[in-house]
Amino acid sequence: LENPNCVVVRTLSKAYGCAGLRCGYAMGDSGVITTLRAAGNPFSVSGPTVEAAKRRIESGDQDVLAYCERICDERTKLESILRELGCSVVESRANFVFCQTPRAAWVRDALAGMGIAIRGWTGRPGFEESLRITLPGDEKKFARLESALGAALRPEAIIFDMDGVLARVDGSYRAAIIATAGSYGVKINADDIKRAKREGNANDDWQLTHRFVREAGVSATLEQVTERFELLYQGEDGVNGLKQTETLIPRVGLMQEIAGKVRLGVATGRPRRDAEEFVERFGLQEVFETLVCMEDTNRHKPDPEPVREAMKRMYASSAWYVGDTRDDMTAARAAGVPGVAHVAPQDDVDEVTPVLLKAGAGRVVTDLEALLEFLP
Repeated sequence: LENPNCVVVRTLSKAYGCAGLRCGYAMGDSGVITTLRAAGNPFSVSGPTVEAAKRRIESGDQDVLAYCERICDERTKLESILRELGCSVVESRANFVFCQTPRAAWVRDALAGMGIAIRGWTGRPGFEESLRITLPGDEKKFARLESALGAALRPEAIIFDMDGVLARVDGSYRAAIIATAGSYGVKINADDIKRAKREGNANDDWQLTHRFVREAGVSATLEQVTERFELLYQGEDGVNGLKQTETLIPRVGLMQEIAGKVRLGVATGRPRRDAEEFVERFGLQEVFETLVCMEDTNRHKPDPEPVREAMKRMYASSAWYVGDTRDDMTAARAAGVPGVAHVAPQDDVDEVTPVLLKAGAGRVVTDLEALLEFLP
């Protein structure tokens, strides 16, 4: 301050933890400060902000120093974690860590889907592989950040939904919904089903069909609706059921290639016999380590229990969940894993993408080949 041409500037956003105030201060020679005042806005900071800033400064430095110490400790830990995960790290003295990884865009998007905001610069020359990760200064939040980074960069498993991801079901399950409702005189179409799926809480097709019937004013129990649905889906008296129309969406070779990189499982709302029959029909028995089906959990998607149960059976502490509906992405986020949304063949990309992203999808894809881009 003895130098007339020197100005010291400070912000209350960092160590003082008052980023929301948008306030800082400058110290220097009175002549320089007078010039700054003349050049600046007359009311650059509001009165309440000034008072809050003064109170924060007057409160002393004890808690500030403790906060700084915690940030420094987190910074050292995060730098070590990122290096272990294969990222290059620029050493920092700030309240954030700057790192680089070829999968920077995926990490940013995966964490965003999990409710954690970090900064990336996709499309900016020279920074496409860069990330800026602010240190939370909180033990629980840091643990959540650590877990999310590990899951995004080095998953121990990928867990798949079945319908709309592995199995094309517009001619089977969705056709059975329309036909079953029609048997009660209730007319619905594919767009009605899509709308219900976008709104959420529509994972169980038996219950969804019952809901359509009930909302039309028809008196029928869930058991009665389910029985009619199953006759159509399974077939009877030598007549093929609608399940015979199902086809495999991804190539078998693709699933085998992905399984060569990371262990795979399934968490589906299908009854076990339907799930096992589909897997066996298309020769996927050796691809998936576990099938978690309708009978295996007390709660179903959008509850995270099916995803967590699959991870538990695979002894996986981190995973991705690949699904096609809002309920799938809600379950992934609640389970604390990155969600990858696959647009089912019968769905419109532009219609479902905003819904899936809002529900927690880190990335929306139209082809499971894209998973190879995200994997280490």
